[in-house]
Amino acid sequence: MKLRDYTRIIVTVSSLVILSCNRYIDQVKADGEAVRHDQFTFYSDSNLLFYKSSVALQADNDTYYPKSFQVALPKKLKSYKFMNSEEFSFFYDGGQVLFIKINLRNSVNERDTTYTPSENEVSAYIENKLYSSPGKYDITKIAVKPNRKQTFIKKGPATILLYNVLPENHDFFLKAGNSFRIIKND
Repeated sequence: MKLRDYTRIIVTVSSLVILSCNRYIDQVKADGEAVRHDQFTFYSDSNLLFYKSSVALQADNDTYYPKSFQVALPKKLKSYKFMNSEEFSFFYDGGQVLFIKINLRNSVNERDTTYTPSENEVSAYIENKLYSSPGKYDITKIAVKPNRKQTFIKKGPATILLYNVLPENHDFFLKAGNSFRIIKND
C-alpha cells in the first residue's frame, strides 16, 4: 500500500469516529415516524416528553409527590438528566441547555411570566438552586457564554431556564419552554 492509501484510511476512520461522537439521541429514520424511548416520543421535527412518576419523595417528616407534565423539546438532543422528579436538564450542541425545575414543596400559585434575566441572576440561580451531578453533562459546570440568550419562563410550579441558547435557536427553545403543561395525576 502506498502512503496515499494509508492517508485515505486514516481520514475515513477519523471521520467515522468524529461522526459517531456527534450523534443525537433523538434521531428518527423517516418523516412521520415516531420513536418511543423511555418517557420520550421522538418525531422528525420535535421531541415530546411525557413525565409521570408515582414515587413519593421524603424529606424529614414531609412527603412530596411528583407532578406529571408534558413538554415539546427541540431536536438535536445530546443528553438529558432527571433528578428527584424536580430537575430536568436537556443538553444540546454548544452548551445550550433547556432546564426545568419543578417546585414540589410549595403550592403557591405564581403568575406565569417570561423574562430575560441578568447574567448575575442566572449565575446565582445555577449556583444556589441547582444540584450538581457527575458526568460530562452538568449545567453547573457550563459557564455563561457571551452573545448567547438566557430566558426564564415561569409556568405554575415550574421554572424553566433557557441557558446559553444561540440567538438563531432562541425561538425554538422559547416555543419549547412555553409548551410546558402540568398534567393532573389520576
